[in-house]
Amino acid sequence: MKTQDLEYRDEAGGRYVGYLASPEHPTGPAILIGHGAPGIDAHERDVAQRLAELGYVALAADYLGAENTVSQEAKGARLQALFADSTGLRAPMQTALAALKAIAGVAADRVAVIGYCFGGTAALELGCAHWPALRSAAEPPSRLSQHQMPRAVAPRRARSDRAA
Repeated sequence: MKTQDLEYRDEAGGRYVGYLASPEHPTGPAILIGHGAPGIDAHERDVAQRLAELGYVALAADYLGAENTVSQEAKGARLQALFADSTGLRAPMQTALAALKAIAGVAADRVAVIGYCFGGTAALELGCAHWPALRSAAEPPSRLSQHQMPRAVAPRRARSDRAA
């Protein structure tokens, strides 16, 4: 197994640093991992390594941006903005997805996305960006996330709660 930090940039030049784990000679499916709110830590690294042991190329995506991992203050401000409007997760997750698909040996048409805690919201927002039909799948009583619903799929209030 090979592991490394993987730097990638968005179209505006924003810098992200994810954690990549892969089999020695990757030739197949890949999994993008959305990290919990604090950022990529031992948990996401462990998950990526376990997935690589199973034959997947796994990238723990950085959706905060490398400049936001230096101080708790910068990270907190970035997270507050994302908590207020989770659609801001889409662009960094799409950038991470493109970086993952560009890795030699990755079957670009066989990529899954998972996430933990707020990373689950990041995974769902990526889904909303690529598959608009997912938005309608979240109508009550469906439940997609333990903690939070992506803004695009947040359940509508019941008719009885609406103003006439």
